[in-house]
Amino acid sequence: MIYDAKSQVAKKLATIQNVNVSSSTKKGLKMIPCIVYKEMDNKPTDPYNRFQDVVYSIDIFNTTSTSKLANEVDEKLSELGLKRTACIDMDDGELRHKHMKFKGTIDTKTELVYQ
Repeated sequence: MIYDAKSQVAKKLATIQNVNVSSSTKKGLKMIPCIVYKEMDNKPTDPYNRFQDVVYSIDIFNTTSTSKLANEVDEKLSELGLKRTACIDMDDGELRHKHMKFKGTIDTKTELVYQ
């Protein structure tokens, strides 16, 4: 069984004000600023599928600084128990682009997240 933490990530990101949130880069970039999220990994760590390692990729696009949105993303995903493992400024020409990664190990019975 794959635990669906992605829907929780989407709900948390959707609470950030004045930004388009999407799981699709193409759709997300239609309205700037935007946050694009993707589940990069979701795999069991034990033979009973109780614990699952998850990794999420977050890309923030804006015409101005991405720092404020990055802080808000960090705050929201930290509330879920996910830990930021990367935060990189990308060179995308005219747009400001910040790439972030978050990870955690989820206990699928209690829904607690461990590092």
